[in-house]
Parts: sequence; structure tokens; C-alpha cells
Amino acid sequence: MLLAASVPCAAGAQFREVGEESGFIAYHLGGAYQGTCALSIDLCGSYLFLGGFVVGDLDGDGDRDIVAPRLGATPLVFLSDGTGGYARRTIGLGLDREIFAGGAALFDVDRDGDLDLLITGHGDAQHFLYINELETGRLRFHEDGVARGIAEQGIEAHAAVVATPSDPDLDGDLDIYVGEWSRRGVFECGAGRGRFFRNLGPERVGHFEDATSAVGLDVADRSQSEEHSFEGVFADFDDDGWLDFWLSGDFGTSSLYWSEQGRFSRLRPPSPGMNDMGATVADFDGDGRLDIFTVGIFAPLESIDGNRLYLNTGARVFRDATDELGVRRAEWGWGAEAADMDLDGDIDLLVSSGFFSADPGAGPVFLFENEGGSMTTDAYPDGLPGSVGQGRGILAEDVDNDGDLDVMVSYFDDRIRLFRNELPIGRNWMRVRVRDRHGGDGHGARVTVIDSSGRSQIRELGHQGGHTASATPLAHFGFGSLEDNTVEVRVRFLGGLEATVTAATRQEVLIEEPNAPPVIGPAAPLDASVWDCDGNGRLDACGADCDEDGIADACEILAAPALDCDGDGLLDSCGIALGLAMDCDASGVVDTCELSPTRDCDGDGRLDSCQAASVVCTRLDMGPMPVDGATPEVPRSGSPHCAASPTHRPPPPTHGQPWHWPTSSSGECADEGAAQQAEGRNPREAFLRFEADRLVPPPPL
Repeated sequence: MLLAASVPCAAGAQFREVGEESGFIAYHLGGAYQGTCALSIDLCGSYLFLGGFVVGDLDGDGDRDIVAPRLGATPLVFLSDGTGGYARRTIGLGLDREIFAGGAALFDVDRDGDLDLLITGHGDAQHFLYINELETGRLRFHEDGVARGIAEQGIEAHAAVVATPSDPDLDGDLDIYVGEWSRRGVFECGAGRGRFFRNLGPERVGHFEDATSAVGLDVADRSQSEEHSFEGVFADFDDDGWLDFWLSGDFGTSSLYWSEQGRFSRLRPPSPGMNDMGATVADFDGDGRLDIFTVGIFAPLESIDGNRLYLNTGARVFRDATDELGVRRAEWGWGAEAADMDLDGDIDLLVSSGFFSADPGAGPVFLFENEGGSMTTDAYPDGLPGSVGQGRGILAEDVDNDGDLDVMVSYFDDRIRLFRNELPIGRNWMRVRVRDRHGGDGHGARVTVIDSSGRSQIRELGHQGGHTASATPLAHFGFGSLEDNTVEVRVRFLGGLEATVTAATRQEVLIEEPNAPPVIGPAAPLDASVWDCDGNGRLDACGADCDEDGIADACEILAAPALDCDGDGLLDSCGIALGLAMDCDASGVVDTCELSPTRDCDGDGRLDSCQAASVVCTRLDMGPMPVDGATPEVPRSGSPHCAASPTHRPPPPTHGQPWHWPTSSSGECADEGAAQQAEGRNPREAFLRFEADRLVPPPPL
């Protein structure tokens, strides 16, 4: 059951747009885009999916600033004053390049204590990594993506949508996954453009390598040859201390990747959405486990059935609770954000929506309020837009530091809008900031708060925001009308170390990781043989898997050569099933592997036992040769012209009896066997000619 709200919905969140008065005005489309692309999906394709921003403390003053990448324009920067006001700043920051941008992420790539900026290309031929030079005493960036191995040049045009930083190998350095939605044809297996870039710290901290195949995060495989990835989220769904990965994908391609100590195995969800785009992770039912909500398109006349909410039941099992909780419909949805918008102690849902082909004038923000066992839907929450345009990214963020969460929504065809939450005064709250041992934001840390009533809530620090909007990690909690202003805060860091404090509410609390060796991790060094067992440079998951056991045939044969006894590169069991290898006696073993002089007297590659009873074996050389377990008499002659003579054809033997070889009546071959022995020829290496009145067909497969 979902936890009941402690404050009635009627007294819930109310919003007021404050973008202009706050100084935050940012339009997504740049002039270069508007001059070259009409608003048609056939012409613009995945451009129409974009429009976003990223939030974090750029200048180290404790306030969270905004970066807005754009299509065909320079990115915009807005520095926060901590009270809800912003000052636009672009000159002198080193962000003066016009970029066709997709997603963006703020994370400390080089462990120097400030936030660096990754802007992914969407129409550009590379990604851009801007290194923050704040340690020099001023806010300024320089672009260094190529030198640091993350630009991924050599592609005509990237189509990146979302970038997700995290530390799935538990080594203390932030890696990043960049997802792409591409319409540029069908990909060869393993050649998808979604990439996982591994940070090479500590030896080369801040530099990256493409480790997509090495960790098992390839999207294009033998079952999926097109890439339509949207939002990826790292989270520890099975509570084993390692971060798993959820990836939302269009056209039924969403996947859950379970981490096996830093390497991933792919699992399809039990009832995937047809068009999953945004995704968010939270404990919606208050059972201490992380659940998954994905945003889709609701168009029942076209058999497209909307959103999905998967409740985590433990032991790596989820169940589809979409209709049970009433969260299926959000029209043409895009981004999702899980947050306690009314500070009542449970998780609500915000969803952005809108697309030009559905209803050009519509794009409401949906608020699903968590109340007493179900979600109540409000397509037009007080003060949030009902019909502005094509909503894309969405983020809950306390921009004015008053304790409640405000809402930021980006639009493809309009400006980014900021809505201040006018929640009535009196709700209790707490914000938790985490600092790990490397000075980072505590990606992957699990935060639990327990109030005086014994009620607990969890948050996991990582990806925040929906679709093309994101923010650096913070944990925000609401306690409703709780009168006791003291709660217990527990933090479990990546690596297993824990810290516990008792702190007052209505403030931000900073908790630092203990200085001690981690309990688990880091992951073992990457080994190419894990994903390329035969060393051919290709992903094993793309190799033949004729028995459909999830293991490439080449890997099975390498581990157990007997599985391919005939050495043709195909599992014998599959060769038999496909009719590519003979198993005439239905023994389960390929006939050629059962052949021996005792079972194939003529050496034609067919078992004698599968032939007709009228088989005739004509010996063309000297020497005893067992036939079906018997030892024949040594023939007196065996020259080819003797064997070819009808007078020298031996009669068919009785089963289990030896051959009796007649001699030539003319005596012309009488001494040829002795001559062969004198020449040093081995009579056991005889050449046999097989004759049969008919072949016995193999039994049906």
C-alpha cells in the first residue's frame, strides 16, 4: 500500500510562474536551427525531442545555477543568487561555440572539486566536454573532449538525448552513459551509438575510454538492430551495493540491466511500454525498495497504451502496477520527475507532455499526487501550464531555498519556464547533501530519514530530473505537519560505508563519507575476454546463439570443445536440429564423430549400421579390417582392376560374420597383396569402395 498523505490534497502545492521576474529567460531554439529545419518529423527527426537544461553549483558559492544548451546556438548560463533570482552570464566563460546540442550533464570529471560540463551532440559530429577552471579563482571553461576521449568523433551526426553520470564500478570516479535516438538506418549488431564512457582515474582521472561492450551496456544486439534510447538511470534496485541501470527506449526497446559487480546483464521488462521516453526512480509505495516509472504516449485508438509503473517486490522481481495506481495516462508524455511536491512524506509524480502532431497547442504538466493507496491525477495543477506548447524536460528544484520544491519545464518550441511553489507555510522538510571521500556529490549514496513516529523514507542520490532536464544530486524530504523537528539521517555510501547523524529539520544537512576502506568494490579490471571470448573483436552477444541460451556458440565451444566434435563452428546439437549434420541413429551425436573403422568400413562418412542389409564392401588393399566388430579374413588380392571385376565381388556377409574374399580364377591378382606388403604399404590403411543396393534414410528430426 502507498503511504497515506498527512496533509489533504486540497491544501497541496500551488504554483506561480516567475521566470521573467527571476531573470531566467531561455529559449531552446537557436537561429541556426530555425533557418535550416522546418517543424516536420521527416525533416527534423529527433530534433523535435529536445529542449533541456542542467542545474548545479557552477561557481562554488553554494547556490545552484542553470546551464541551458540549445540547438544551433551557444549555451546559456544563469547564476543563482540563492533567493530565486538569476543573472545571465555568457561573456568570458569560454562557452562561445554554437552547438547543435542534445543533452547535458554537470559532474566533477577530474576530482578537483568543481563541476565540469558535458554537452552531447545532436546534429553535431562530436560531444563537447568543458573543463571548469574554478580552481584558478574564476569561473571559466575550456573544451577538451577530444583529448580526454569522450568527443566520439568520426560520426556524421550524433543524435544524443540524455547523458547520465554515475559510478557503477565503485572506483570513486564518475563515468557517464550517453544515450542516442537515431533514425539513420539499421545498426549492425553491437554498433549502436549509445555509449558508456569509463573514467580512467585515478591514473588518468578525467580521461575516458569507451567501455560499452566491456561492461555489457550495448543497446544494439541480435534482438534489437535499431537504437531509440532516451533516458538512462543508474540505481541499486536489488540493494546489493552495486548500481543497476534502467534505459527507456522507444518502440518497446526499454531494458533493465542488472549489475554483476560492475558488469551488466540485460533483461526486458515484463510488459514494456510501446514508446517509453522519460524515466524516474523512487520508492513510490514506501516499502524501502526503488521502483521505476516510465513516460510514454497514450493513444488507445492506435494501441499505444501510455506510461508504466513497475513496483519492486524484491529478489529482482518487478510487477506492473500502472493501472492499480492510476498513472497510465499523460497524453504524449516526455519527462518524469519523482518528488514530494506537497511535503506530506510520500513521492508524487510530475510529467511533461506535448507534441506538434498530437495537439500543437497542448502540453499540460500532469501532477500525480500520492494519496492513501493510489495516485490522483491533475492535468492542470494550480498555476502549472495547461496548454503552452511541447513540454520536454522537467525538474523539481527548490530555487528560492524556502523548503518546498519549485518546478522547471523546458519546451521545444518555447522558453524554459520556472514555476514557484506557493505551498502554505508550516510543512516540515529537510534537504540532505552528501559529500563522498573524493569531494563529489555522493552519486549512488542511499539516504534514509527516520522521524519521531518511526516512519522512514529513502532517496538514492543520482540522476534527477526528467528527459532532457537534470541536476546534481540532492535528497529532499517532506514531513507534513510533524511537530518534532529532529530526525535521524542515515547514509550508505557507494562502497558500503555508513554515516548516521541526528539533525534538526527545516534546513540543509551535509553528511560526509567516513575516511575508511570501502566494504565492497571496486569492480575488477575490465577484461576483453568477458565480452569477446574468442578474440575476434566482435561482441559475443552478436555472435550466433543457435540454442538461444544467451551465450554465444563460439564461447560455449571454446569452453567445451566436445560440443562441436566435428569442428564446423556450429554446436553439434544445433547442426542436428537444423538438418546440417547427420545423426542417422538418433544418438544425439553427429555421425562423423562416431565414425571408426569398425563402424564405417568403407570410409564414406556414413555409419554402416544405418545402411541397408545388402551392403557390399569391396576391399582394394591387403590387411585385416574389422567390420561391425568382426575381423575379416585377409584377402588374397586387392588390385583395383581385380575389385572392378564382377567375378571378384564378395557376397554380402551374414551379420557378425567375417568377409570371405574370393580369388581371381585367372590368378592374375594372386600375389598382389604380398607385393604391396613388400613395398611397405600398410594394409590397415586400405582404401575401401562402398557399394549398397540402397541407403537407409535417417530417422525424422
